[in-house]
Parts: sequence; structure tokens; C-alpha cells
Amino acid sequence: MVGDGPATVVFSHQTGVSGLCGFWPFAVWLAEQHGIRSVLLDHCGVGGSACADAAFAQNRVAQLKLAMTWARTHGATRLSSVGASLGGTTVTVAAAQTQSDAVVNLSGPVTWIGLDARRAAPRVTEPTLLVVAPDDSVVTTAQFKALRSSLGSRTTAFMQSPAGHGWELLDTSDGPPFQPSGVARTVAAWIQGDFAAA
Repeated sequence: MVGDGPATVVFSHQTGVSGLCGFWPFAVWLAEQHGIRSVLLDHCGVGGSACADAAFAQNRVAQLKLAMTWARTHGATRLSSVGASLGGTTVTVAAAQTQSDAVVNLSGPVTWIGLDARRAAPRVTEPTLLVVAPDDSVVTTAQFKALRSSLGSRTTAFMQSPAGHGWELLDTSDGPPFQPSGVARTVAAWIQGDFAAA
């Protein structure tokens, strides 16, 4: 957990061994500049996370929902979920099953390892922000525009980043220190309920 504000965001990471760490610089920036609390988890089998129950270990949505429940019971008065790549698919599918205040999908493929964002979309009623770069090899601009039109939410936004994939869309630097992109600033606003920022 990073930060201690009542506005809280739960992150679902993209594939790869780094797990939650890819979001860490952004979470620190959110805490320092916006007073937002971040809950970062390693999904089962990634980073330092080991899950004994086989069914739970294969269910990314259940893992995310558990983290969101934890956040609610630990002081979150406003709760959002943000996912990168596979995490973007995860937060979209999870939003169809549980209520939050906002959802942000960064480059999430519309379908991946049993998760189907297109099928879930009509049941997603939370304000939802979709962000993708035109050169993304995992999801296309056209797919995200179609996904947006399928969402059950009345408040949606589509944002195109110049380049990058997943959490790369948040940082304009090639390394430390973190330099927030326009996407990062929009996501921060979205987490705080400023949906006009997109």
C-alpha cells in the first residue's frame, strides 16, 4: 500500500515477473501529488505472491475483488480500479461483477486467458476510461472504440496515447525519476472523480 488518503485505487498489473512494481512509481506520485492511496497486489504466482487454492490462483478477477474488498474495509471512501494490459482486461471484467467509482483500462486486450471484456462490457456501469496507443500490438484503437460503445456506463472516455503499452503510458521518462504523462494526469483526475479531464 502506498499513501493514506480516503480516495483509493487498486491496481491490476500486466504480465511479467515485475508484477505490482511496474505501477509503483505512479503510485508514489499519486500519493505525493494527489493524496491518493494505492493498493498494489501481485496476482497469484507473480512476484512474491503464492496462492494455495488452485481455483483462486487461476482466477485473477477473484484476486482483484479480494483486494478491493480489503480496501473498502480499510477506509476507502472512493474506490477505483486501474489495470495495465492483462490487468486492464481484469479490471473491466471485474467491474461487471462488483461496484466501484471508476475503472481505467490501459491497453487491455479484449480477450485474454479466459477473460472477455467484450462480453462483460454491457454490465459495466461504472465510469470507464480506455487508453491505447495507435501502434499497440495487443489491442487496436478500433477494438477499444467498439468496447467503449458496448459499455453499460453512461460515463465513458477514450484516450489515445502517442506510444507505449500498459503502464508505459503513464511515464514519459526512460527511467527514474518518474515523469507523469498526460495519460497519468488524466488517470489521476479520473480516480478523483473528475471525468471531464479525459
